[in-house]
Amino acid sequence: LLVGSTVGVASEGEKGTLKETIGGWGSSLTYALGRGLSLLAVQTPINALLLLLYNQLFHMPLANLTALALFFTLFSFTVITFSQLLGALFPDRAAVFQFLVFFSMPAFFLGGYTWPSENMSLFAKLLSSLLPTTPLLNVFTRLTVLEGAVPFIGRFWLHQALLAVAYLLLGTLALKLRSRRSPKAPQAEE
Repeated sequence: LLVGSTVGVASEGEKGTLKETIGGWGSSLTYALGRGLSLLAVQTPINALLLLLYNQLFHMPLANLTALALFFTLFSFTVITFSQLLGALFPDRAAVFQFLVFFSMPAFFLGGYTWPSENMSLFAKLLSSLLPTTPLLNVFTRLTVLEGAVPFIGRFWLHQALLAVAYLLLGTLALKLRSRRSPKAPQAEE
């Protein structure tokens, strides 16, 4: 989802069609929201299938399955808004791939799943708090291990929601700026 969505936005900018595409949606905000919700509609059934498979493989408690599915939906939307921001920041698809190759592994380690955030430096904790995976990894462990964990994950819901909104707003601004400086698409000869 992250790679595909980021490459999609970067590709539009690279081809010079981003301004036209955003114009078709009316504004960069409606483009970001519309594109985000469209991608979310495609991703949601995939998330449901992954959670059901995970449940079958690892026999996690079913009491938290609905909360986990809802959190995965919020996480997916956060990843989409994050990817739109990234896509608007990079000049082309190659730059996106180069960044994501070196971003993915540190992002996983900073998420707090493999290395406890309590043992991270202040700088690493700050970086960790900016990643969409951090709240998800904290919630995933709690909801798949502890049956009564739902009342205790409110701060992670808030964290994930704030990231989604922040990335949506930053992405909207980046898309607006990128579409203004984007080269015009080559016109087809008649």
